[in-house]
Amino acid sequence: MIEVANASVVVGGRSVLRDLDLFVAAGECVALVGENGAGKTTLIRMLAGELHPYSGSVRIAGYDTSTHVNEVRYRIGVVPHANGLYPLLTVEEHLLFFGRLYGLGHRTLRGRIDELLEVADLVSRRRDATATLSAGMARRLGVVCALVHEPLVLLMDEPTDNMDARSRDRLYAMVQRAKAARCAVVTSTHDPEDVRQIADRIVGLQHGLASVAREIRLVGVESCGA
Repeated sequence: MIEVANASVVVGGRSVLRDLDLFVAAGECVALVGENGAGKTTLIRMLAGELHPYSGSVRIAGYDTSTHVNEVRYRIGVVPHANGLYPLLTVEEHLLFFGRLYGLGHRTLRGRIDELLEVADLVSRRRDATATLSAGMARRLGVVCALVHEPLVLLMDEPTDNMDARSRDRLYAMVQRAKAARCAVVTSTHDPEDVRQIADRIVGLQHGLASVAREIRLVGVESCGA
């Protein structure tokens, strides 16, 4: 579902990612780990088509992110690290807005909204303005907005940052449901619990040397400290 071949990214004249290879299958979750500045967010932005590789190639569901940006964006859901929600819109209005952006019909969208609000434990807040939500609730809303169109690929940048335990559990449940539906997931994280709960593989980016990315396939809980 995700194919990165010998990709490099240069930002501001500095090489941030270099000669990177990454392959993620449908239904698989890869966790990106590494120090601040190692290139995790840059990699997610490259996968989302926001940054084009200086060399090499990136394909999402067979589409090159440099030449078929629109096709790629209809097939991905993105949860950025910064809250990109609109404070005056209600929870339900967010899902209606994003669902319509992706061309979902009224009946399909209504069914998806009810389902996602239940999974995210936001049913009781559906008519509340986003500005009234806690940080964890807003984060969960951001995830369901990314999932409303049933993307083939879900990209998340430190989604559990500043989340309480209940919100993390709900997010893990949403990711597991997405994986069961054959969605490929890439998430950056500093939290070992994220790795334990949802990751099938770890890709470690070394600070300043993304070209030496190492993959550690998870065998069990014991391998999460690798």
